[in-house]
Amino acid sequence: MYVVTRKLHALKPVFRRIRRNKGDLSLNVKLAAEFLCTSQNLLQLDRHNDLLIRLEQCCKLIFLKATKLEQMMLQQRAKIQWLKEVINAREYFFRKVATRRASKRVFQIMDEEGRTHTSKEDVVNEFVSFYCRLLGGERRREFIDLRYLRPWVRHVITQEEASALIQPVSREEIKLAFFDIEEDKAPGPDGYSSGFYKAAWPIIGER
Repeated sequence: MYVVTRKLHALKPVFRRIRRNKGDLSLNVKLAAEFLCTSQNLLQLDRHNDLLIRLEQCCKLIFLKATKLEQMMLQQRAKIQWLKEVINAREYFFRKVATRRASKRVFQIMDEEGRTHTSKEDVVNEFVSFYCRLLGGERRREFIDLRYLRPWVRHVITQEEASALIQPVSREEIKLAFFDIEEDKAPGPDGYSSGFYKAAWPIIGER
């Protein structure tokens, strides 16, 4: 699995170059819509012209492909499932992306002594200091008697269930789990969506 992870990491610069070559996806949608509108206006002037008919069909396909790429990009950034019943969700996704970015920002933080830090550098340093104290220091260990917790436990697994949890996982079970994930789900920590793994399964599945 480590080999697969390293290879996936090495692919990211390649995908970035491909993405740059495709340009601004939102601008591509706008240009494709303008070309489609122009081709339809020309076709209205000469409805029996075979060349204009084929041009309009080609522009329509380009517009649909550009729209699909833009929607996929917005969907992954917003990390929500695609709204299948919504025909035009572009504005909603743009707002969702902006809201998510704003919600993840920390503008100020208070330390243990009650002082408030507002500068970006001080906020970062306080985060680092807090987790250094939390994870690096000596923490008191308390003994917990499990008998006191038993009344609050709704279900205690049997020995058979416990044994099932440590059984080896087959390749087929892993494949079924991957292919059960919808392709429009947000990418995992490695940056790749389930659609990528499904398409590359003949290679990845053998690792």
